[in-house]
Amino acid sequence: MAIHPARNIGLKVMSLAMAVCLWFIVAREETSEAVLRTQVEFINVPSRLEITGDPPSHVDIRIRASTTLMRRVNESRLTARVDLRAAKPGIQRVVLDASIFDLPMGCQVIRINPPDFKLELEEKESRLVLVSPRIEGRTAEGFEIVSLGTTPARVMVEGPASRVRRLSAVTTESVSVEGLVTSLSQRVALKTPDPACRLVEDTTSQLDITIVEKEGTRVIEGVVVELAPASPPASFSLQRVRVEVQGAASRIRHLSSREMRARVDVSGLSPGAHVVAPQIVFSSQSEQAFRVLSVDPEGVRVVVPGQSK
Repeated sequence: MAIHPARNIGLKVMSLAMAVCLWFIVAREETSEAVLRTQVEFINVPSRLEITGDPPSHVDIRIRASTTLMRRVNESRLTARVDLRAAKPGIQRVVLDASIFDLPMGCQVIRINPPDFKLELEEKESRLVLVSPRIEGRTAEGFEIVSLGTTPARVMVEGPASRVRRLSAVTTESVSVEGLVTSLSQRVALKTPDPACRLVEDTTSQLDITIVEKEGTRVIEGVVVELAPASPPASFSLQRVRVEVQGAASRIRHLSSREMRARVDVSGLSPGAHVVAPQIVFSSQSEQAFRVLSVDPEGVRVVVPGQSK
């Protein structure tokens, strides 16, 4: 096949002229310099290692580029990627160079500040730690917290070995009990006090707070003594006893001797004199609300008639 260099000579000359003009435009374009702050990203960190200490989060670089190219550089998207695939436990020096920055082609890195830094890596460790509930505020007047707990009570954390070993507990987010008169149960987020340590699985916990009314004690005078059952017939000289009771403060203030009886059980007693401890019986509405602390006197003398043996 014959080659004809002169064919389309006009188009070839025009193309050459355009290329030469474009080269002159680019070559004559002004260059500029700028200092940019770039984020440091550590990549390919071995799974068994953790970065400790306070490595730099940013470095500053001075770059030189054409004015047109400089407009394409977006500082917010610049990243210095430090490859740690060959890292080992301990302190090591990281030297920065232009290859770690994702700059457009044609940008020249003139200076990096800092040009290097020390980086410490530790073996990774995990362990179970306690969950410590955090509450704030006060319950309503006359009420109190009697129990406070979480489920699970322990969670797994991981991080640099030295930091994990110092961590004794993680905390829940703060929960307010201000003005509460009833118990509270809710799901709460967990937090680690050391940012180098992370929660492995459980990031929340069930927080259970038991709130009850404060209790008070009171001595009730003149509680009537009664025999039960009515048969066999018996006699007793003591008509009333003194009873000390405990219960919710708001209810115990209104408790009276009319809601109580000192019942003496004489069933099965043989003829003769006996000292029987009375059983304090409350009305149906008060039965579950109060506890008996003491009875004075502790026993009632009962005489069952008949031929004593």
